[in-house]
Amino acid sequence: MVTSGTRWMGFYFKDGTNQLFVRRGSLPPPTEPTPATTQWTEFSMPLREPSPMPNAFDLTRFLVTSLTFMRTLSEVSIWFDDVRLSVVSKATGDEKSLGLAKGLWPNSPSRIMTVTKVTSKGQRARTFYIMF
Repeated sequence: MVTSGTRWMGFYFKDGTNQLFVRRGSLPPPTEPTPATTQWTEFSMPLREPSPMPNAFDLTRFLVTSLTFMRTLSEVSIWFDDVRLSVVSKATGDEKSLGLAKGLWPNSPSRIMTVTKVTSKGQRARTFYIMF
């Protein structure tokens, strides 16, 4: 289950198959106004079968790699039983125009896509995790 702001999205397996289905909806209004109600996106993942907790280092390493490809996400924390196991944060630099390489054909063969510019943006990731 993913909750973010006033919305939720649930994932489930139907009829014991391996096909994943998705449902979406609106959350009921909070009984008490709290900033955390709309500030955070929360992932809750019940497992089909019991499984040990992944190593915090391996899970953090996966998140560092994933965060690289996220445009708007800048920080992820992993909590387990009210203990913060890890936090990954990303800072991005200024965008730099690289120009089109000489000899690059800017159109795809069927002219469906056209490259109009090439840019680069540096990133720096910081991590913290608890070993247990």
